[in-house]
Amino acid sequence: MKNKKGFNIVLDISMLILMLIEISGRLVSSFFHELLGIGLIILFIVHNIKNRNWYKSVFKGRYNLYRTMIFIINAGLIISFSVLIISDVPISRSIFKFLELEGGLNIRKLHTASSYIGLIFISLHLGFHMEIIMNKVKNKINIRGLKTKIVFCIIFALTFIWGIRSFIYRNIPSKVIAYYSFDIASSNDSLSIALWDYFCIVFFISFLCYFIMKFIKKRI
Repeated sequence: MKNKKGFNIVLDISMLILMLIEISGRLVSSFFHELLGIGLIILFIVHNIKNRNWYKSVFKGRYNLYRTMIFIINAGLIISFSVLIISDVPISRSIFKFLELEGGLNIRKLHTASSYIGLIFISLHLGFHMEIIMNKVKNKINIRGLKTKIVFCIIFALTFIWGIRSFIYRNIPSKVIAYYSFDIASSNDSLSIALWDYFCIVFFISFLCYFIMKFIKKRI
């Protein structure tokens, strides 16, 4: 059971890393962007195969608020990635260019919106597993002493706050509703800056989800 959870976490983190690179698509070549996208799709399929028992349990048992939240997060992740996959082919400029499909601006907007929605749901999904992740980190890193704990708390707070700042600066709400199809804010950024901003966004959303889910779980 522990090995299964560990493998799922590795899959989630691998998907997240690829998603962070993909979300900065303007900063990498079209071919590299599409190639990593295929890798992301493969990991997504593997993840669903490994967790196929979840599909069998969807219509079984009683739903409380905690289980409903998990269902919404999982369903949102599945739907957003499905749309992301379907919309990818028509706007391909490299790997699927031979199909000669014309996606147009609306398909591009849909692809952009589904990618940012997918990033949010991956973050929420990680938030649901955050307790397991934190326990594994604690087992690897011994945090002892008041000074060390204070340093970690400061790093946590600064990363969380930067995540809120990046969420606003990167206009995530506008991209989620397909207001426009390009990452204008990151057009002059380096890849490392964009990746850091999006990592902090994921950090912020994941821990926000973790705190909310923990609050809900205590009151069930």
